[in-house]
Amino acid sequence: MQKYLAPYRQPMLRAMADDPSIDLALVCFGRPERRRQCATSTADGFAWVQAPVAGIPLGYESNFELPIGLAATLRNMAPDVVVCAPDWGGAAALRYRRRHPARLLIWSESTRVTEARATRLKEAFRRYVYGRSDGFVVPGSLARDYVVSLGATSDVREVRNSIDEAGMRGSIEEIADKFRLPARRVIAFSGSLIERKGIALLLEAYGMARARHPDAARRTTLRMIGDGPLRPACEASSGVECMGHLAGDAYRTALGGAHVFVLPSLADCNPLVVIEALNVGCALIVSDGVGNYPEALDGNGRLVARGDVGELSEAIGWAMTAADAELAQCAVRSRTIAVDFDAATAARNFVDAIVGRGCAAVAAVVGP
Repeated sequence: MQKYLAPYRQPMLRAMADDPSIDLALVCFGRPERRRQCATSTADGFAWVQAPVAGIPLGYESNFELPIGLAATLRNMAPDVVVCAPDWGGAAALRYRRRHPARLLIWSESTRVTEARATRLKEAFRRYVYGRSDGFVVPGSLARDYVVSLGATSDVREVRNSIDEAGMRGSIEEIADKFRLPARRVIAFSGSLIERKGIALLLEAYGMARARHPDAARRTTLRMIGDGPLRPACEASSGVECMGHLAGDAYRTALGGAHVFVLPSLADCNPLVVIEALNVGCALIVSDGVGNYPEALDGNGRLVARGDVGELSEAIGWAMTAADAELAQCAVRSRTIAVDFDAATAARNFVDAIVGRGCAAVAAVVGP
């Protein structure tokens, strides 16, 4: 169960549906937030059920939604296993289990950083759901640490997030080519232009780096891919190229043409754009507020402290002045790491979690 069918999930869901050991159905019980300008999705190769929902938009990043028909939807489907987050889906799943012997698996991408301001009521609800679950599936080590901190005592498995890599993955030759005497050094950001993504911090740090390295500044562009309330600030900044929301080939070309990808988020669960940047072959600059940095960053870029404009400026200065060969080496390393985020592998590990097999192969870890 999840709020809506996101395009990036479809390759994994199709691969899961092809596995003969399960009969997969996706239950959706919400609508995308305004910031998610993804194309309308249609189920392909798996069952898709839209539960009735009533709600109103609360802002650019959030909606208030009440899935009025979710419990009835589960009763009608009578699943043996329910995979959901500790939200309305978790509440409906617990209600369903009162009369049905189904297994409950919790999918959670939250980290201690993203939940730093969570209310006591929210934490209490999650502890309640976690304590009644049969297992957990998380996309990385920071998400694992969070569920364990709230009392997860059953099997916790890491299944990395994935994208449609067929449409994003560049070859080693393509990646190497863009570093051969480039006319300009391109540093790219992709995502919503909002405060939580560290946009104001990025613009300030970029300005500081430009002032320190005026010669490199004349050969460098900060490419902003996305839209949001802070777009005017981006458009007013020197050396910044605002491309707005892009999709399909246009998006792949814009991100793939960058030499360095930067994401200075203050709090970000498990951003898929990091996986996209790995696939197209970019050196990385990410903050420790980015939930998948331990898995994505390994000899292919720089890690900076969230909210630290000085550290971010130094890293951007490195991106502006480093030798092409050094950045190319980081980019090729990124492309190598991208293989670990393969959709087929994610599907296989997810199915293993559902049917309760292969624990050792997917790094089940429980403990403080």
